[in-house]
Amino acid sequence: MIIGKKKCLDCNKPYIFSKGLCQYCWKMKFGKPIKKVSSSMQQTLHEYKPERKDFLEANPFCQVKLDGCTNYSTCIHHMKSKHSKELYLDKKFWMASCIKCNGRIEEIGAQAYELGLKIKHNSK
Repeated sequence: MIIGKKKCLDCNKPYIFSKGLCQYCWKMKFGKPIKKVSSSMQQTLHEYKPERKDFLEANPFCQVKLDGCTNYSTCIHHMKSKHSKELYLDKKFWMASCIKCNGRIEEIGAQAYELGLKIKHNSK
C-alpha cells in the first residue's frame, strides 16, 4: 500500500484517500467504505469498455514503440488526458499500446510531449 504524505485530520496517520481522512476514519465517520470509482466514472467506464475492446481488436499492434516494446497492444494510451468524459471517450486521442510502452510514457514525462505521445490539455 502506498502511503500519502498528508496526515488524516482525525487520527494524524498518513492517508491517500479523499476529504482529509484515512480509510478507517472515513468508514467510522460516514459508516461506509470509500468508493473505489465514482458513480459518474462507473457510467463512463460502462461506455468505454466496449469501445476499448473494439479499438484494441482493430489495432492489435503497439503504436507507441518505445524501448522494451512488446509489439502487441493491451492498453489504450490517452494522448490528451482523461479530465472529462468527452476526452476519455474521444478515439482521436487514443493510441494502442503495450503495457511497457504505456508505463514508459509516464516515466519520460515532458519528453512524451516532444515525441507526440501526449497533447497538452488546452490544445485541440
